[in-house]
Amino acid sequence: ELGYNPLEAEGTQAIVDVVKFDLKALDTLRLGWCKLGTGGARAVADLLLMTSSSSTVSVLDLRGNSFGNDGAIILARGFKEADGKRLAELDLGYNEIKDEGACAIAQALKANANNAPVDLRLNSNYITRFGQVALAEAVDMVFEMGGGKRTAVHF
Repeated sequence: ELGYNPLEAEGTQAIVDVVKFDLKALDTLRLGWCKLGTGGARAVADLLLMTSSSSTVSVLDLRGNSFGNDGAIILARGFKEADGKRLAELDLGYNEIKDEGACAIAQALKANANNAPVDLRLNSNYITRFGQVALAEAVDMVFEMGGGKRTAVHF
């Protein structure tokens, strides 16, 4: 639990640099309200790319970091290419994500259906009906392509 600490991008990168040496020990990473910005989102995306099927984060809390569309797009690239086990929970609430970021997340879900999170929280962002439909279609595709795996999206 590192939430509510003003880590910003530099602090987040330092945490990722330390954690990457023992990913098997990391199950939950809570970085909510840490002022990560897009640089911090990039560091977390890099962490996701370092994971494997035997070592990964299952709960990732990134609420309230105001990384907006740019951060959501960066994270989506990390999710799209990640080869780790499936995230149980991903919380991206309160990050000023709009439709562009939501569509990037939807594309990542479609591209990596086997690793789509079980629970995706996008509460209190600026996602309109357009972004919601894109995510709903992605969830349907995850179910079809992932052998019945379900992903719940909360707006």
